[in-house]
Amino acid sequence: QSLQPKSKAQNSATPAAACVTIKHKNIGRWFSDLEQSSKPPNAQQLAVLHAVRDRCAQEAAESFGQATQNTSEPLRACVLGVPGAGKSECIKWLQSFFQECLGWEHGVQFQCLAPQNTMAALIGGATLHSWGDVPVNYAAAVDLGKRRSGHDGVDGLFVRVGSTRWAIIDEISGVGLLTLGVLESNL
Repeated sequence: QSLQPKSKAQNSATPAAACVTIKHKNIGRWFSDLEQSSKPPNAQQLAVLHAVRDRCAQEAAESFGQATQNTSEPLRACVLGVPGAGKSECIKWLQSFFQECLGWEHGVQFQCLAPQNTMAALIGGATLHSWGDVPVNYAAAVDLGKRRSGHDGVDGLFVRVGSTRWAIIDEISGVGLLTLGVLESNL
């Protein structure tokens, strides 16, 4: 079964169009190759990857009217583990899944985030503050307010997240609740 993709311009034009390239044969081959690789995921990592795969399939079905309901709740999940357990590796596999199986682009349909620059660099992502327009202090908040009321009237965050389907936050335990609240409010 395959849901045919729209053009790349249409993919990034509407959020619902982001889940159009679900090809079960490709996904099955991707998982098979991953499990046969020199460093395959363990059972817990595989469960995370399967949960994301299943949610993407659900979103695709909803987008094309093939589901019994079209307003299911988004997947909200945490991957917990001690340092070195493979959480960041799981994020890299998710990036690969999104890019290779769905044809998505990092920064367009999905975004990897972390609380600090060094952590964000390790996953090829951005900081929550920079991506989500979360000011780091009062002066930055005042500056952000001035930029948002600029002459063009278009908010930069609105443009950045117009097609975003997934936000993956690494090291979320290092993020303060106020920061998460401001991020959620901004989004």
